[in-house]
Amino acid sequence: MANQLTSVIQLALNQKFQELSPHGADGLQEELFSFLAGYKQVTASVYDSQPWHPEIAYFLVCDFEHLKEYQEFFSRLTKQPILEKYAGIADIALGVDRKVDNELNPDGHDYCALVKLALTDKWYALASQEKQSLMKELVIVIDGWGERIDVRWLDADAWTDSYTDYLLIQFTCLAEYNEFWQEVRNHPYFASAYFRFRGTIMGALKRIELTTLAL
Repeated sequence: MANQLTSVIQLALNQKFQELSPHGADGLQEELFSFLAGYKQVTASVYDSQPWHPEIAYFLVCDFEHLKEYQEFFSRLTKQPILEKYAGIADIALGVDRKVDNELNPDGHDYCALVKLALTDKWYALASQEKQSLMKELVIVIDGWGERIDVRWLDADAWTDSYTDYLLIQFTCLAEYNEFWQEVRNHPYFASAYFRFRGTIMGALKRIELTTLAL
């Protein structure tokens, strides 16, 4: 994967949206999804979180190479009718890939988990060689699941203040994801309290397409 940046934007629907007719609600969402599908400078994937997190309707995984392109995209995103009146942005996570050799397949899995992490003082106290060794061991564990689980590890330390890293974990089978996560959690990288968990958000992949609404 190129040296690209990734922004994860969490959207929350408000009470006004809940009061819309089904036709009106569907139309607003279709217009948003069409905008995302048709935007060329930023590649966006949409995950529906409502079955697991009613307070977070969707999270958008947005890949881009230049901040100015993202700024233009974000400006146009916030002008979409659904965001002007019926939805708000609950959180934004910006990060750069840590080069874990297990990339996401945009069409390969049905679900994605967004896992937020925060480094602790215990991690910062380690020598650089110890950090590299632990990370290499963990990458081996992640790569062992490469045929069933796809992972991106993003470094957000330079961009956010509430967490330092986040994972995007794609999977199809919930039981396999649970087994994968138990193995990762038991690795010394996590078991030794180098990280604190700041929350997990689940989402189902939403297939989006360009429609005439976006033209």
